[in-house]
Amino acid sequence: MYKILFIGIGKMGFPMAGFLTEKYEVSVYNRSKEKISIWKKKV
Repeated sequence: MYKILFIGIGKMGFPMAGFLTEKYEVSVYNRSKEKISIWKKKV
């Protein structure tokens, strides 16, 4: 399994990173930590 780092989970990055979690191990980085918390809850 590949590991992917996704930088920037804004309007486009949020769903793209979510889609990649179906096949890959994804880590995310964003300037605002609140957005990362929201993303983790959805995934």
